[in-house]
Amino acid sequence: MRLVFGISLVLCFLSAAAVADEIPPKTLAECIAIAEQQHPSLKAATASVQAGHARVWEAGSNYLPQISATYAAQRRQTSSAAFGGTGGQAFRSNFYNTGPSLTQVLFDFGQTLNAIQAAQAAEQSLQADRTTQHDTVVLNLKQAYFNVLATVRLLKVADETVRQNQKHVEQAQG
Repeated sequence: MRLVFGISLVLCFLSAAAVADEIPPKTLAECIAIAEQQHPSLKAATASVQAGHARVWEAGSNYLPQISATYAAQRRQTSSAAFGGTGGQAFRSNFYNTGPSLTQVLFDFGQTLNAIQAAQAAEQSLQADRTTQHDTVVLNLKQAYFNVLATVRLLKVADETVRQNQKHVEQAQG
């Protein structure tokens, strides 16, 4: 990925050099700002940190009251022979069961507190991963940027060498 990023940056600068009259070259600070806004691994790391923060709130939700409701319907059909009769119509009965419930944890022997602390530690780990990812992206960008500058300078030196060699050829011929 680092190689692809470096190659794309080099191509960007070389194409920018081709149309240098139209687009001014970017400074290192501008390139870093663009990378911070647009780099997909930084966006993914930021989303992971946000998800970790949400997991902290999720772990803390066990302290809140839990509300639930149930509804069940059942239909039974029994023959009249089951009641001591002979033949006849089947007996149908409908049963309905509904009920709300409210539960509140009073004491869970520290399970919820430990879950919250584990989620907070995971969130801090994700923040550290994001910082590491940011630093890696900036380092790769700086290396690619300075490689492009060196390449541009080497290109200028090569052009000057070609001009000097052409002058030597002209002097030798003429």
